[in-house]
Amino acid sequence: MEDFAEIELVEALAREIHRRYAVERQTAGETVQENAAILPFEQLAPDIRRSNYDNAAHIPTKLKSDRLRLPTSSVGQNTGDPATHAKRN
Repeated sequence: MEDFAEIELVEALAREIHRRYAVERQTAGETVQENAAILPFEQLAPDIRRSNYDNAAHIPTKLKSDRLRLPTSSVGQNTGDPATHAKRN
């Protein structure tokens, strides 16, 4: 990771990836007893949380490789879908 803003971005993306997954699985009828991966982010097993971070950490790299960037002003704010903030250089 390049700087503090990117670390914050990865944290926010990891939490959002998890939130969306948990909502999707709960909407499908799954419970925490059936799927421990839908626990609140802070209660996830370390390997599951790490998986969310790994997925999130790769998003900025993909955006940079496609000449896209996320504005740092939205980092850490609950502004909805992070992908909607992508802008071309």
